[in-house]
Amino acid sequence: RASWSDFARILSVFASRILTATLVISGALLFAGCANAEPPVIEVTPTEDTAVDAVDLSVGMCFFDESDSTTISSVNEVDCASSHDVEVFATILLADGPFPAADALAQTATEQCTLQFGNFVGVAYGSSALQLQYLVPSVETWNAGDRELVCLIFDPAGPVTGSVEGVAR
Repeated sequence: RASWSDFARILSVFASRILTATLVISGALLFAGCANAEPPVIEVTPTEDTAVDAVDLSVGMCFFDESDSTTISSVNEVDCASSHDVEVFATILLADGPFPAADALAQTATEQCTLQFGNFVGVAYGSSALQLQYLVPSVETWNAGDRELVCLIFDPAGPVTGSVEGVAR
């Protein structure tokens, strides 16, 4: 009479032989494909949005601004080649020290992001149809070492496809 261990051993041998046959057939197909002059076509499709912590945003990232709050902790990054409504166009590192007053932080962010805007878009902020926003550290993120202002650009007319870098509008 066969035991469970005998059954498991037979099943293991059977699975091993199927795996070996699969590898042999796959290898034969792979080598047969190498005889063709053209490489195989592989289509890449976008995957699901990727959640990114707000403190990890960097220049060139795009996302939809789905927040109704003045505080965000993460965004769902999307490929800038697809439709999006916000793009990170600059980051500015602030000096260490005590957490700045809210109005000083806002003034620094406005000045610095406005300066960087023209370099990114190709036209000065006051002459552009595009608008800017910024993210500033909170007291909590500042205390955790966050010293970065994040400059964001968007089109008030709605979502765009592709980066707005150099669009000069």
